[in-house]
Amino acid sequence: MSAFLDETGTLITVDHSNPMPVFSKLDPASASTQAALSGTLVKCWINCPAVAAKFSSVQIFNPVGSGVNFLIVGLAGYNSSTSIKWYQHLTSNKLSTAGGYQSVMKTGTAALPIEMYYQNLDSKTATNALGVTVSATTPAGGSLQLTGENICITEGYGLHYEADAANIGITMTAHIIASSNS
Repeated sequence: MSAFLDETGTLITVDHSNPMPVFSKLDPASASTQAALSGTLVKCWINCPAVAAKFSSVQIFNPVGSGVNFLIVGLAGYNSSTSIKWYQHLTSNKLSTAGGYQSVMKTGTAALPIEMYYQNLDSKTATNALGVTVSATTPAGGSLQLTGENICITEGYGLHYEADAANIGITMTAHIIASSNS
């Protein structure tokens, strides 16, 4: 026989006639694997072509009213040439040009309300949505890859990346889990 205190402080006795409770599945609020199994899993791609004297930027945006949160569980970025730094922004401002596409990675689920944008900027963005000075997320190199870092995009916000060198095309891919935010 064993005993434990439940969340109210009540002593619970455990034995063969009163076994300890066992959860049969993970909680989606704290387990990305369970969220993927019970939610929607997609992969998206967005490209920004190189333009002379402009800084390329790409964005994944979660529109107001989507009813879901996006959890980015994998992200990769590729440069068209040279070695650059990538700058990350979480912002409520949309970039100017819609583009990109998504592929549903789980059968039986619908496409997400993901909006994807790109823009060739005249200058790099100095601060993020919180007013914090932006710094590079990767050392100079040929690509960007985030693993083990989950990024949550709530309604009305977007995640965008900018190249730190002008006249460089960039492409971003991301694996996204979406689940209800209610």
